[in-house]
Amino acid sequence: MVERARTQASDKVRFEFEQTFMFYLPRICEHCLNPSCVASCPSGAMYKRAEDGIVLVDQDRCRGWRMCVTGCPYKKVYFNHATGKAEKCTMCYPRIEVGLPTVCSETCVGRLRYLGVVLYDADKVTAAASVRSERDLYEAQLGVFLDPEDAGVRHACDAAGIPYDWVEAARRSPVHALISKYRVALPLHPEYRTMPMVWYIPPLSPVVDVLTETGHDGEDAGNLFGAIDSLRIPLEYLAEMFTAGAIGPVRSSLEKLAAMRSHMRAINLGEEPDPSVSAAVGMGAHEIEEMYRLLAIAKYEDRYVIPTAAVADARHLEESALPQGCSLDYDGGPGMGGDGPVGQDSGRKLLPLVSVENFHALRRRQTADDAAGLPHSPHGPNSRHSQDRGGLMPSFEVLYQAAALCLTYPDDDFRARLPLLREAAPQLREFTDHAALTPPQELAAHYVEVFDLKNRHSLYLSWWRDGDTRQRGMSLLRFKDVYRAHGLELTGEELPDFLPAVLEFAARTGDTDLLLEHRDCLEELRARLTDFGTPYASVLDAVCATLPTAQPGARP
Repeated sequence: MVERARTQASDKVRFEFEQTFMFYLPRICEHCLNPSCVASCPSGAMYKRAEDGIVLVDQDRCRGWRMCVTGCPYKKVYFNHATGKAEKCTMCYPRIEVGLPTVCSETCVGRLRYLGVVLYDADKVTAAASVRSERDLYEAQLGVFLDPEDAGVRHACDAAGIPYDWVEAARRSPVHALISKYRVALPLHPEYRTMPMVWYIPPLSPVVDVLTETGHDGEDAGNLFGAIDSLRIPLEYLAEMFTAGAIGPVRSSLEKLAAMRSHMRAINLGEEPDPSVSAAVGMGAHEIEEMYRLLAIAKYEDRYVIPTAAVADARHLEESALPQGCSLDYDGGPGMGGDGPVGQDSGRKLLPLVSVENFHALRRRQTADDAAGLPHSPHGPNSRHSQDRGGLMPSFEVLYQAAALCLTYPDDDFRARLPLLREAAPQLREFTDHAALTPPQELAAHYVEVFDLKNRHSLYLSWWRDGDTRQRGMSLLRFKDVYRAHGLELTGEELPDFLPAVLEFAARTGDTDLLLEHRDCLEELRARLTDFGTPYASVLDAVCATLPTAQPGARP
């Protein structure tokens, strides 16, 4: 009779576990230490970022061979038939880079997800993934992780150039605590030998529910410990999922969760906790309560510990995009009857920064006998603009401004300026003639096809050098600093490395340093546009013709 009751309870728990995991096991890309998708990609499009371990797909290099789809044992890579490219979870890397948690973490109403840094020894990954027995893989992967409290580890991190903020984040990491300190989190299917980095805490609730339904106290530690050991189905089921069949780590995790429930219930009822309960799972009362705070009542900043270095960079970038003070608070500002910091263009929120009236000034300059009849520079007699440039844009700078307008989305304002662009910049006549003859909707659709659907023709200069790495944030800051050094603020909706913005900056200030620094990027973009057969290539031809020849091998 007892055996029959145990069998019925086991069958019920098996069914509940199958239902639970079929529908409610949250699964995303594991961002493995030994990713099989990266190893199986023939084009090298799949890669693991060195700075944070996130696995991404380079959409430009992807050839749609789908071997990554086959190679991923978790089936977290899929093929987008619309784009012909492989896609996957990106770990919301743009949010991570600026100190924000992933969207799935932040929007989880159950507050079930945790984010944090885990330090590991990269030299041990291959050996850990190669252990003979699958049941040893869990312990092998634990052996790869490093203890950030260890003085030797901290010294090694410093020698390797790992920022101090990252090490401090690892010390406070909830993920490190749940995996290595409390050992309640387990890897999903370690037998795949990919060393997964999204770990799970196995559920205790089916065992509790079964005990309650049989008339026993489901919160009593003694009952829970006995049920965990006697109901073999949950242990075996979970072990198959999380420890390659090794029951010991699963039992240990569930027993610690059971001890925590019993200990905290006693406290909440005003009773004295039984010290033998925590001792039975190898933990002290203080550790049990710390684990409870992390699992049950952790605040936002305790669940998501993203390195403060990323937060500092984000704040620096954010501050660099904002004016240092009130836009009216400067000598000769609009409040005092003068022009703004961008001359007659002050107050303009979107491109262009340079007024179209400069084109008319160019025509007057070309027909005037001398500079006496030219309009006075709005920047004052001591202005660098008035001394060096006579308040007007030289012909190359007119070309830059015209090219900037040609490389922005062809809206109604662009079409209204086409006659002026044709007259002021004959170097762009091939494109402007094409734009004048092409129906507006067709021209707009072509722009989207060329520039908006793929990074292959990206107009963002820092992307050509830094791609989707953390370094790109500091490159964007460099653009902002250069603009600010000339008293200009980019207040539009585009990033500061947007080529039309850089061209307009060069047109306004005469400073071509940013263009020269990215000469190789412009050449690469020009070559790809030419191969694509788009009229926009002629715009890049004209811009590149004004710059010195790029040094061969300047960019790999």
